[in-house]
Amino acid sequence: MELFIAHQIPAQKIKSIDTEPRDIYYDVIIDKVIIQGIIHKQIYYVGVDNVVHYQGEDMSFSTIIDIIGALPGMTADINIDIEKIIAHLGENGCNIKQKVLLEISLHLFESVSGNFIAENSKQILIENEFQICEPVPQIDIDYEIIVRREKGTRNCQQLLIQNNTELEYTAEKIVNIEAEIEGIKTEIISNTLIIIKGNISKDIVYVSESVVRHQREIIPFNIPVNLSQTIGEGILNPCVEIESLRFTLYAEGRWVKQIIVIKACSVPEIISTIRVVSSITGPEIYVDNIMVEEEVVKTSDPLSTEKKVFPVVIAVSDPLNQLSSIEKEVIVLNIIDSGPTQIEVVVSVSI
Repeated sequence: MELFIAHQIPAQKIKSIDTEPRDIYYDVIIDKVIIQGIIHKQIYYVGVDNVVHYQGEDMSFSTIIDIIGALPGMTADINIDIEKIIAHLGENGCNIKQKVLLEISLHLFESVSGNFIAENSKQILIENEFQICEPVPQIDIDYEIIVRREKGTRNCQQLLIQNNTELEYTAEKIVNIEAEIEGIKTEIISNTLIIIKGNISKDIVYVSESVVRHQREIIPFNIPVNLSQTIGEGILNPCVEIESLRFTLYAEGRWVKQIIVIKACSVPEIISTIRVVSSITGPEIYVDNIMVEEEVVKTSDPLSTEKKVFPVVIAVSDPLNQLSSIEKEVIVLNIIDSGPTQIEVVVSVSI
């Protein structure tokens, strides 16, 4: 790797930190020595461009060491050892949090005779945060998922049901059999096959011993219906109708035979979605938008939608080239004050 002086390049990892004490100054007062100085550092790191960069930094420090017998005017021999450096790279790669542990040793001497007076040592911890570069500006992109609904192909299937019913009383004649469909349900077998279930509720009206009597009966049914389109997230909208009901009295009026033809249909409502960009915010990014009213996805599992008025981005100005790609598509939108209009809009943005 080549070595470069950094120019606002974020880091992906710290390679090494070299340090040395500089500009050490001390001041002897009664029973104490004040020590000040600078820890000069050369910070080497691998940038996001996979090049090793370096930056210099000075960390100042100061401390007081107690030493019995110290008097103003005495001289000191000071040794500073850098025992440990702990450095952590910030999440954005633009700052390094550092802790430096120093071991400071002090020997105190009489200034005239040079006689040794006393010695002492002390550890100190200095901390700072070094800014490599300005953090990358935050760019926020918001989307709305628009719901489209359309009627699918009508698919139907007939079912013939033969039913024999024993009457409670001997019938002289059948007046009528009234029937209706109840409790329609749909079971999805696959994307192209469903079963429509329900009940035929009948009221058999007949005359027995000159008295009009009613006898109720419920017949369940299951009708498989093949679909010509895959249902996906669509709504099936099943319906069942009785096409014909013929009946015959037999067994000396004790039984009634019925032939029922029903037809089950499904007209699926096909649901599709399209994602559009509703806003882009960031430094030096400017957008043009339109206001629309559309049905949008509120929650996806289970699917829940709502009518909403919101902006849709139709143009983006990015003079700093912070966006890597902008995708557009021509769709029909219900524009406020204009109604359904075909227009090119932004559907995807990458950073």
